[in-house]
Amino acid sequence: MRKIKNRAKALLYAQGPGRFYAPAYRNLAESMRGDEGPFLDLGCGTGALVRALADCRPDTSVVGIDRNPSAVQEAADGHRDLQHVLFREMHAESLEFEAGAFGTVSAVQNLMHWKELSTVLGEAHRVLRPGGALIIFQAGGAGPIPEEWLDRPMGWPPDRVLRARWRRYQPPEKVLRGLPESLRDAGFKEVHVGREGFYRYWRAFR
Repeated sequence: MRKIKNRAKALLYAQGPGRFYAPAYRNLAESMRGDEGPFLDLGCGTGALVRALADCRPDTSVVGIDRNPSAVQEAADGHRDLQHVLFREMHAESLEFEAGAFGTVSAVQNLMHWKELSTVLGEAHRVLRPGGALIIFQAGGAGPIPEEWLDRPMGWPPDRVLRARWRRYQPPEKVLRGLPESLRDAGFKEVHVGREGFYRYWRAFR
């Protein structure tokens, strides 16, 4: 039953959000073009950001992890043409990588899935090289929704539906407000907070 449920989640995501958020992932990847590789994407789903990063940065490897085995299989099957990309089933709370293995770790709309925030931040810090960055993106906030960041030729989903979904899949605001302090507690030395498209971001340096 769990296998069927995971498969359904992966397919629904690929045919829905994975499609209409594709321009957003390309824009996020472009914003990370100058960051150091290799890249690790936490909660990669069916691999949209990994694909965008690989296209932007063919000079380095990109690894995507997800706890849903069906999503990982979908990502691997859909990106066989990319030689410098790897997908693995894994939990962000327990990263099976050596210390200092990555130059950049990204996480898009993942916070609500992390049962132990401090553990995930600590693991991200561990696998980053000195000077590397963890970049957390969360959709929402009071800013505008740039039309070029979405693929919705029939106008679906409208802004009101998007904002409702983003509110539904957000941690409490106090968690977001406290994120800079949580990042510093995990060992990060410098934290920048800003906005990219319709995403709020926290960029923390090891």
